[in-house]
Amino acid sequence: MNRRAAFSLIELLTVVAVIGILASLAVSSVGGIMSGRNLARAGDQVLDQFSLARQSALSKNARVRWLITSVADGRNGDPAAFRRMQLEIFDPAMREWKPLGRSVTFPLAVTADPARSSLLTNSASGATNTVTFLANGRTALNPNDIYALTLADAKTTNNFITIQLYPISGRCRTFQP
Repeated sequence: MNRRAAFSLIELLTVVAVIGILASLAVSSVGGIMSGRNLARAGDQVLDQFSLARQSALSKNARVRWLITSVADGRNGDPAAFRRMQLEIFDPAMREWKPLGRSVTFPLAVTADPARSSLLTNSASGATNTVTFLANGRTALNPNDIYALTLADAKTTNNFITIQLYPISGRCRTFQP
């Protein structure tokens, strides 16, 4: 008797089903990793902007203003939310604010959360909130209060990063669960 060793159709379908289940789990894990990475990158962008604003104020002996603006996201059609930052320096000769570098936009699906951010006092669509750094490196914010900016992933509520700004020193620290 000469019988060939082979797999039955049921065995092959079982293996294909197991591979499909494992692939779907891997794809969902990669999505979570990417959203976490985007959130961390946005937090780094805010820290970099605050640091640059403070350093520019100190080195140029001028007032520097950090702005965050509520804009719609044309990349994926998200509605207006706080996602664009810009630095401006005050020119005393012209008595006006001038842009300091290019504006920075958060990665996809990352926005600043007005409900959890004491730096965002105006939450209307198209609104702008500011922090002014003085020539001595301090901020113009009330020194008796604690100010925070919370960035959140629009897809999940438990994935966020909070940047705390000390008004007296102009320095920052971050918190992330």
